[in-house]
Amino acid sequence: MALLLSLLRPARISFNQPFLLLSLLLLCGAVPALAWRSVLYPQDWTPPAAEVSFETNKLIQDFSHAGYKAGESSIPMVNGPVFNVTNAPFQADPTGAIDSTTAIQNAINAAESAGGGVVYLPAGLFRISLQGANAYVLRMDASGVVLRGAGVGQTRLLNTSTNMRDKIVILVDGPTAAGFFSSGTGTTLLRADVLGPSRVLPVAGTAGLAAGQNVMVRAEASDAWVLEHNEPGWVGYSNALRGVAYFRQVTAVDAVNRTITLDAPTRYYLKTRDAARVIRVGTPLTGSGLEHFSIGNVQREGAGWAEEDYNYSTNASYYVHNSFLIKVQRARDCWIRSVETFLPTGNPATCHLLSNGVLLNECSRVSVVDCHFQRPQFGGGGGNGYMYRLQHANNCLLERCRSTYSRHGMVLSHMGSSGNVFHNCVDTDTGHQTGITGSGSTSGRNCDHHMHFSHSNLIDASTGDNSAWEARYRPYGSVPYHDVTSAHGVYWNMLGTGSGSATIVSTEQSRYGYAIGTRGTRTTVSLPTYGGTKCNPPDHVEGAGQGDTLEPSSLYEDQLARRLGLVEVSVPEIFSVPFPSNTVVPRISVTVGRQPAAEGAVSAAWDVLSTNGSVVFSASNSLMPQVTFAWRGAHTLRVVVSSGALSSTAKVEVVLAPPATSGRQVVEPSADAFVRDGAYSADNYGDATYLAFKKSTAGYNRRAFLRFSLAGAPAFRQATLSLRSQAPPTPANAPTLELRAAGMAWSEHTVTWTNQPAMDQVLHTYAMSTNGADDLDVTIESQAAWALAGELALAIVVASQPGTEMFSYQSREDVGGLRPQLALTTAGFPPFAEWITNYASIPAGQRGPEQDPDGDGLVSGLEQVLARNPVVPEADSPVRPLRANGVTQFVFRHARLLPVTVSYYFEMSERLAGPWRLAQEVAYTLSDADPDRIEVLAEIPDGFASAERYYRLVWTGL
Repeated sequence: MALLLSLLRPARISFNQPFLLLSLLLLCGAVPALAWRSVLYPQDWTPPAAEVSFETNKLIQDFSHAGYKAGESSIPMVNGPVFNVTNAPFQADPTGAIDSTTAIQNAINAAESAGGGVVYLPAGLFRISLQGANAYVLRMDASGVVLRGAGVGQTRLLNTSTNMRDKIVILVDGPTAAGFFSSGTGTTLLRADVLGPSRVLPVAGTAGLAAGQNVMVRAEASDAWVLEHNEPGWVGYSNALRGVAYFRQVTAVDAVNRTITLDAPTRYYLKTRDAARVIRVGTPLTGSGLEHFSIGNVQREGAGWAEEDYNYSTNASYYVHNSFLIKVQRARDCWIRSVETFLPTGNPATCHLLSNGVLLNECSRVSVVDCHFQRPQFGGGGGNGYMYRLQHANNCLLERCRSTYSRHGMVLSHMGSSGNVFHNCVDTDTGHQTGITGSGSTSGRNCDHHMHFSHSNLIDASTGDNSAWEARYRPYGSVPYHDVTSAHGVYWNMLGTGSGSATIVSTEQSRYGYAIGTRGTRTTVSLPTYGGTKCNPPDHVEGAGQGDTLEPSSLYEDQLARRLGLVEVSVPEIFSVPFPSNTVVPRISVTVGRQPAAEGAVSAAWDVLSTNGSVVFSASNSLMPQVTFAWRGAHTLRVVVSSGALSSTAKVEVVLAPPATSGRQVVEPSADAFVRDGAYSADNYGDATYLAFKKSTAGYNRRAFLRFSLAGAPAFRQATLSLRSQAPPTPANAPTLELRAAGMAWSEHTVTWTNQPAMDQVLHTYAMSTNGADDLDVTIESQAAWALAGELALAIVVASQPGTEMFSYQSREDVGGLRPQLALTTAGFPPFAEWITNYASIPAGQRGPEQDPDGDGLVSGLEQVLARNPVVPEADSPVRPLRANGVTQFVFRHARLLPVTVSYYFEMSERLAGPWRLAQEVAYTLSDADPDRIEVLAEIPDGFASAERYYRLVWTGL
């Protein structure tokens, strides 16, 4: 229904007149702590250039060149041709009854002969094994071949060979001419030292060099280099150490100025003294991948799984030493995606693999994504039990990868390893092997920079769960010792969880290393001194324990967005518009290359994805238009923001809040505490910031008690107990709790297990939520306590739990906004049938919501909403127009509380007959001085072209 209003206007209203803007109420939680940035990575950071020095300067390099195609293209989903290994002529057996090695290898060979394709393994178990004298089970040695399964857990490859010493299950093998240390087809010396990261190299000559050429940029670990790094034990071992090595492509050649430009910067200094040079090399294997399958190994039987047992053929570990499930070498722009290990049926020691997981050797820009390798049988000395090892690897990317129950989860080694990124990776339960019993420890642990000066790598937003990450001095191994393991490596925003040492990062690097931001329950950054002066000056540390507020949270993602100029749209989770406003300006944030978009640098296009009524944009191509909605409720908008050829799409959720239908009063506990039995039965925990509960053996049981005072509370129709936890359980360990009535004769600061109050009936039995929020209806108990102007006393007891953990809710002493609360919902808008009983004089036939018994033009349903009398025709108009400062105003009243379905909005037209359209930018001011009604002042700052304008106030949901 609508109230129609006409207003003759002798003057134009200009859009330039001031008007009241709608305030946006954003749904948000507690006010967050202030964000901070590293002093080495300001908002206006740019990649460091050759003018800085790796020898003397602290610097954050550009790590965004890591991974497949340097992040400039997504890993492709290759369509074909498809070679199904179970089809003729291959006939692999997906049941595991017959060995399928030859069949799968034949399919790989066929794909290679065809110039590439997908070797597809459908769901099933494929048994494979060593064939003849091969050092591998399966081999891919051509570009463009993808070995693809039907999915993790669906396609399973099981290697049944257990004599795997120095052997590989799947070998992806590029040409030797593309090796990092191949002699190449020509060499050009540098004609000047390059001391900082650089893409432009001064060369003695450009003959033989051209754009697109693959090159190795190398320098020797000469004795002068070694002594410069305080490593006299490395003197004479230049051939073993090999020196820094960077696989690059030439993007430009300047013959006049004798320079070449590379596709990615160098990662450490290059000196002519050390024979710094550019070597032309062959084309590596490219465009190949392993994806979407599980892989495992039959375990080796027998004894002998100690640290050095692999050296003796009488021990079982001898036969699994230095084996790998997957080895990729001399490859570029390749990938391993969604590959996981599995526990083969019949492996009593719970091992998934024999020794090592993935090795990337002499590779560049290889991505390993969404993989999980775990539970090696052997994790002894000599290089065993590593789940991911990058050895002489350049600009490779491990993203969202996991390692579990191994000696070292993720490892970097050798001077040819640089520019690699571990992003959002997780290592859990380090320092383990399964051996022959399923449970064993190893002398090595943690993820580490393992040996021989791997440098300029990034560990980004990754986790150590019962583990840690380290780049410390390691005077171990065979000669030349591992010694200094890293330089200019960055640990960024590391997360420490689980138990054990508080240290999440140990860093002791040459020149400088960097640990910036840690978070979680284990946040310490350790600066060991194993290397003494060899590792001076001390590494750079910032923000230990403050990683939750570090900006950016991911260094890799930020640098990639900057380099590619990515368009990004940031939108609050929900825009919530309070009743009765119906206009919102969705204040999105747009960045291009992580810098705020300049005015006019981007374009925008808005549309509506879902709504329950009409929507009007002030300008659909404005970056932040005013949007007006006819109906309340949830609406979804979409905006596409473009900058050149790049664009980003975001959904914008807008919720027009319904009218307040009831009052709400929050009561906080007047007392709360928990108690513990056994040796702690006389202890009081009333001042704790949490309420603990646990069901266990004597001495470990805990119960919690709460008490609420309801004296003076208003009448209410519902009571809800809200309990919040900072450390909710996982689904696997969620306890079943009982909320019980309890006696009231106890004091917060004296209650103990010994004198705890008696407990009465069980009010609720429920599983503790895994999201940290439990809301329980305690209306009956609360109303009974309120009727006696007394208190509500409750107990929280564990009925059952699957493990031995302690659980808790926050107590009233919590300062983080998670205190227990009793929310009382008071009476609201009465049903029409109840309201009309107040007017007994209305005849029976005129008592419906659509009748108008007083003949004033307003039906009774609207009279109730407007808080008017349906019996007496009131003289005043339900809506009164005003003029003020060139702005059209209307004043009207409605009931203080409205049904949740009821709403209103203004429409406008130049003619009484229409067409009508939504009035935009209506600003509402509410006054609640009247105890029964709300007075509303509506202002409409809209100009008009004609001399006459009509408005109507439309009510919905009556």
